[in-house]
Amino acid sequence: MSNGLSSILDLVDQSYTSQRKLFTSAEWQQINQLFQNKRRIPDTSPLNPTLSTTLKVIDAMLKQTSNIKMGLLYLYKIYGKHHSTSLMPSLQISEHVLNLLDQESDLLQVKPTTMISETDYVAYIWLPLFRKLFHAGTNIQIKTGKTTFPFSTASKQQLYPGASNVTGFKIDLRFVVHQDGLDFDACSVEACYNSADDDRIIADEGKLNREVKDDLDGMMTLVHYESRACTAWGVQIMGPSCLIFSLHLSDQGLYIALPRFDIMLPRSTAELIKFEKNYGKSHISP
Repeated sequence: MSNGLSSILDLVDQSYTSQRKLFTSAEWQQINQLFQNKRRIPDTSPLNPTLSTTLKVIDAMLKQTSNIKMGLLYLYKIYGKHHSTSLMPSLQISEHVLNLLDQESDLLQVKPTTMISETDYVAYIWLPLFRKLFHAGTNIQIKTGKTTFPFSTASKQQLYPGASNVTGFKIDLRFVVHQDGLDFDACSVEACYNSADDDRIIADEGKLNREVKDDLDGMMTLVHYESRACTAWGVQIMGPSCLIFSLHLSDQGLYIALPRFDIMLPRSTAELIKFEKNYGKSHISP
């Protein structure tokens, strides 16, 4: 169990070697149901009809021509019409996915034929995708390159008052929100290889849980009241897929980590139309 003494009830990790083994099957099911009901959010956001039609047109083009550039040309053709609309980020994500299939398809495979690092997955796949959603015009800034959340460092310094060079967790990506004169971390992102190394993934998730807990604690120091209404988010990248979860403060100082969405990028043009559901699942459709 990778969460240590963090007071986190991890309902993201449903493996039998997780906190699940502390409960009977009936108890575990009851706990999951209780907190899913208390923290229920919509499963999907309705897909924009124009976006749905666009994806179907591109899918038909690729089936007919087997030429990804035809799909890209179609997107470029309609960009002018939608340039200033809320549909544009979704169209740009479609362009990004097509470019990956065309130029970086090995990154999307379960078993790549080349050596690929965690940084490659972040730099080529996920950071460009996130920037389509949270561009410079939004109040969300994406911090890259193993940065440290200042609140995390301050918290750790309190635990080791006599120590020097104490720093918080180094985080792959941080989503920093600027609002009403305040800055706070709303989401932390960690990346791992696209592999079947379950131990590595579980260890990374435990670290990520504690990072997101720092994010939530940092938010609560700003609001003081209604702290239980705060929600922090975590994203665990596993190669071309990712798991998105939320973290909440429950009663008696217990933190609850809940799985929300998972996104799997298409490995080929044949899977492109299946990716349509991810636009609603990740709320990237206007």
